[in-house]
Amino acid sequence: MALPRQWAAATLHSVASLLSTLWLGGLFTYGAIALPELHRTFPIPEVAPVTRHVTGILNLIGTAALTFWLALAILQKRPMLLGLTLGAFLLQTAQLVAHAVISARMDDRTMSGFYPVHRINIWAGMAQWIIMGIILYLATNHSPTSETTPHAP
Repeated sequence: MALPRQWAAATLHSVASLLSTLWLGGLFTYGAIALPELHRTFPIPEVAPVTRHVTGILNLIGTAALTFWLALAILQKRPMLLGLTLGAFLLQTAQLVAHAVISARMDDRTMSGFYPVHRINIWAGMAQWIIMGIILYLATNHSPTSETTPHAP
């Protein structure tokens, strides 16, 4: 691999890792710490716009992370990373659609069909976490510079 290509791969890897950390760490922190406290303190109609705003930002970061993973998979010709990233993109799309439906239900205050769509969103998120765990594992065990790193005798 030519030097500029290695730099490109290292940059893509670093940015994708950073964005993934922000995305997954943000989702975990919001879901495990902030959201339960918000629900204890405020009624659901007051919490919903906050959750919508936070998840919107985190979904944007997640989409950016997946874009960098996709570029890295294409640059390095890594079919497994490519397939996993495309799967994560599919789940991200499902979550974006689910969020739009959930938001519409909350905006018109009907809540009709809210919980089945919310359940789909939760399951898609769990599957996405599993895929992202695999992507991060693969990325850790195949660094972009590993081809040129000298090995100890």
